[in-house]
Amino acid sequence: MWKAFLFQYEALVTHSHPVSWVPFMLVALALAAGTMGATMASPLYPLYEQTWALRHSTITVPYIVYMVGVLAAFLLLGRLRGSL
Repeated sequence: MWKAFLFQYEALVTHSHPVSWVPFMLVALALAAGTMGATMASPLYPLYEQTWALRHSTITVPYIVYMVGVLAAFLLLGRLRGSL
């Protein structure tokens, strides 16, 4: 059992070509940019609340819409990816 595990591990670790970190860094930067873009407006909500005399419950609506949108995207796009 251990020999099979070590053989698989060696096959994963040893590469015939050098490993590039560029794809990993591009994906990490894309995820960071998406996260920052999604939360960028959050500090402005209290300012909107004061400026336009909105209720606190009204300011909560964008958070709920965002959450529902993300959940729907995860559910729909996850199934799409599974069928490709």
